[in-house]
Amino acid sequence: MTDLRDPLEDLVAEVPSYVVPDAAGAWRAAARRRTRRRVGAAAAVVAVVALVAGLVSVLPRTGDVPPAGDLGSGVQGYPSHVEKPWPWAGRDLPARPGPLAAVMWSANDAEWRAVAPDGRNWRVPQPGAIDDYPPALSADGRMIGYLAGRTTFVIRDLVNGEETLFPEIGDGRMVARDETYYLGSQTPAVWSPDGSRLLVRASAWADGSTVTALLLGIDGSIEELRRRGYPVGWLDDDSLAWLMTGDDRASLRSTDLAGSVERSVPLDLPSRRHYFWSQWSGTVSPDGDLLAVVTDPTSAGAVTTVSTTDGSRVRVENVGAPDSCSTSWVGDRVAFFQTDFGGYSSLDTTTGRQLIRFDPAFGAGCVLAAADALAGEQHRSVGERLFGDGWLSWHWREVALGVLGGLVLVAVVLAGFRRRRSAREDDRDPGDGAGGAAPGDPPVVE
Repeated sequence: MTDLRDPLEDLVAEVPSYVVPDAAGAWRAAARRRTRRRVGAAAAVVAVVALVAGLVSVLPRTGDVPPAGDLGSGVQGYPSHVEKPWPWAGRDLPARPGPLAAVMWSANDAEWRAVAPDGRNWRVPQPGAIDDYPPALSADGRMIGYLAGRTTFVIRDLVNGEETLFPEIGDGRMVARDETYYLGSQTPAVWSPDGSRLLVRASAWADGSTVTALLLGIDGSIEELRRRGYPVGWLDDDSLAWLMTGDDRASLRSTDLAGSVERSVPLDLPSRRHYFWSQWSGTVSPDGDLLAVVTDPTSAGAVTTVSTTDGSRVRVENVGAPDSCSTSWVGDRVAFFQTDFGGYSSLDTTTGRQLIRFDPAFGAGCVLAAADALAGEQHRSVGERLFGDGWLSWHWREVALGVLGGLVLVAVVLAGFRRRRSAREDDRDPGDGAGGAAPGDPPVVE
């Protein structure tokens, strides 16, 4: 204590008696420091929130990475919300994103987008893409088939990144007909249950009247099929299902992989609705037991479900399903895409359950979901967990950045105002006025 006290006493002894501390100025300086600290802390918190918001759609989730050595693992869930990513979040589909939950047509961007189970999404690499050629996801979400540009069809393994190219297949609107086959436009493709083959509607340039479909293998094989009707799915790994229509009846025809007819089953569908049926109307359930047909898209949007075994009617549901986008399946129930008047679009079940909602910024026009994804767990988005289903759940990242920018602006304005006030105070002469001496003046001798 003695060693410290003596130097302090010496220091105080050297301070002139006319030096008076400016208590008010010290108080104001301390108040400014406290304000700066509070504003800085608030800005830091908002900055962290905004940073996390930006990274939500960029960083991979541990739960979505396939286990090491288990390349056969498929998709196990789907997102509750799909938000439009920011421009710097990565635009194109990565080589190995892992199994996907769905593909979606974004009308506002004129592109198909691939959707991960956690809601991240990327552009399917279709240069100059239009909605005429929808990508196809296997039931486990691991395999995707799409037309790359206008000249080559691609099958990609989304887990290991391997690609199988089919340069023989191109866009039917190409002027130069260098390809052997051209895809049928506005026609969904269907994967076999084991994900080893993809059935696409296509024709041969030389003989478009006989070749009506192609069976593509992940090994690069191509099998021509000469079979009329709409392909609606697979009954098993070796049996294809076709929706056949007539004047007053419809039937489900089963063929082998070569196109030979195995059996034909009359379907108990509502009468006189055949003229509404299209290539989008029918889908077979993942287990091959049921067929769903959109039988009345012009009014109630009725979905009729029948048995693939005997064609008997299981149920008819007036749910407003469209006839321009294939239905998906959740177990033995149908899921269909719809858009409401507020610009929001979603994938709903016929029981009224809402599975996936899409950011209005997409202008979504069609959604095709992997069956295994919808059979898995729903992953709720950050916005939904924080703000429910309202406007803020879609725009909370922009709001966070706006708040951050506002706080920074307020801090800058306050700092400038205080600097100007401090400068004015420093310009004042403390020795002016009645009495008192300014620091540095000699002491007044009475």
